[in-house]
Amino acid sequence: MLSAIAIVTLLFLHFNQAVLPLEEQHSASPSPTCALNGQPCPVPDWPAEWNLTRSSVCQPGGTSSYWLPPSSHPWGLVSLDWSVAQNVWLAPDRKQSTCEATSRTNCRMLKQAGLATRCFIYHNMELALEWLESQRAAMYDPTKANLFLRYKNGTIYNEPRSQGDQYFWNYTNPEAGEYF
Repeated sequence: MLSAIAIVTLLFLHFNQAVLPLEEQHSASPSPTCALNGQPCPVPDWPAEWNLTRSSVCQPGGTSSYWLPPSSHPWGLVSLDWSVAQNVWLAPDRKQSTCEATSRTNCRMLKQAGLATRCFIYHNMELALEWLESQRAAMYDPTKANLFLRYKNGTIYNEPRSQGDQYFWNYTNPEAGEYF
C-alpha cells in the first residue's frame, strides 16, 4: 500500500510532467518516484509559503468547462482531475478525447490569471483511462498488454463507462509502474 506522502509525491511528479509534450512524458529510465524505487520520499522543492491564498489546495470536479475560481480567491495548488471540462475534452470518437491536453490548458489559464501558484493533473493509480492520451497510447498498443490485468483467457480486464474504457494496471509487472 502506498503511503500518503508517496501518493502526493506521485501527483507532484505528474504536475511536473503536465507541461511536457506527450512524447516526452514517459521514458525507459528507472522511475524517480519513491513509491516504486523504495527510496525516501522527497518533500516538494519549493519553499514553505504561509500566505493562506498561496498555501491552500483545491481539487475541483464535475465542471463542464474550464475551471476558474473567483478572482477574489486564488489557490496555492490546484489539482485537476478528469471530471473537469468534460464538454471540452470528451469527443464522440473516444479515441480522439483530449483530457490531458485540456487539463494542461486549464492549468496554464489558472496560472496566467494568477488564480493558482501551482497546478497539476491528477491521475488515477488503479485504472488506465481511455480519455487520458498518455494512457490510451498504452491501452491499445498490443506490445503493452502485459501492463494491464487480464483474465485467464488473456482478455484485458476492462470496466468501460460512457467516457471510454478503463483498464486495471497490473502492478505485479514492474513495467506498469514505470510506465505510469
